[in-house]
Amino acid sequence: MAVQNSLRICTLNLHGFNNSKIYLQELCSNTDIICVQEHWLTDSQLNKFNDIHDDYYFYGCSAMNNVCSSGILRGRPFGGVGFLCRNSLPAKIVFEGYHIDGRVIAITVYCSNLQILLFCVYLPCDDGDPHYCDCLSDICGYIESVADCYPGYKCVILGDFNFQCDVSHKGFREFMPVINNLNLGVCDSLDANSIGFTCAHSTLEHKSLIISAK
Repeated sequence: MAVQNSLRICTLNLHGFNNSKIYLQELCSNTDIICVQEHWLTDSQLNKFNDIHDDYYFYGCSAMNNVCSSGILRGRPFGGVGFLCRNSLPAKIVFEGYHIDGRVIAITVYCSNLQILLFCVYLPCDDGDPHYCDCLSDICGYIESVADCYPGYKCVILGDFNFQCDVSHKGFREFMPVINNLNLGVCDSLDANSIGFTCAHSTLEHKSLIISAK
């Protein structure tokens, strides 16, 4: 997405920092702010983003703090969100905070006369866990609590929502109060190329659409 033809923002699920490092470097050539999900890094590894591009700095958080603090990580790494931001922007960017689970991070962007509150999210997947709605409700509460501190700001939520924007999906129903309270609109219709998906797994033949709301 572009803001006033001067600020270019994109969102990318990395499926692991090492898997997408080269593509991230390519995105830096034509993007000002990159919202990333699933970097799979611990807090001590987040400095790897500093090597992506000399003109970029990184705000991020890990989703593995609780697991790593309790002992050795078993299984593959997971989660984590962040923002790669260009140093030479005609805008002021301020880090505002992140959710304790490492699923949401927020920054404010001051560009010309426009003030933006920008969230990058990686929401949980509804895999039948009885705590799914509680987890999503907690995240929604965090988003709204941050938004309450910035009245009058344009709010944009980007990332991997892990649900389709359809009332038949539990996640969307849980997220609707945030959409309504912050006067957001779903941007699925802005798929100019009518591709219908933003993520594809060729082996499993799975496709999904990463949505955004503004």
